[in-house]
Amino acid sequence: MGKQVATLFDGYLPAGEHWSEWNSRETAPGTYLLRIQGEKGQSARLVVVQ
Repeated sequence: MGKQVATLFDGYLPAGEHWSEWNSRETAPGTYLLRIQGEKGQSARLVVVQ
């Protein structure tokens, strides 16, 4: 439906490897688009919640 359901992090991080966790227990089952954006580009992946 194109609605934003969560923001895991909104800010700046130094260069390097980082991770975040999404607790989807209260999220309706379905397929979601996970988007990661940085200074040099962005990446998107589909995530299935059952």
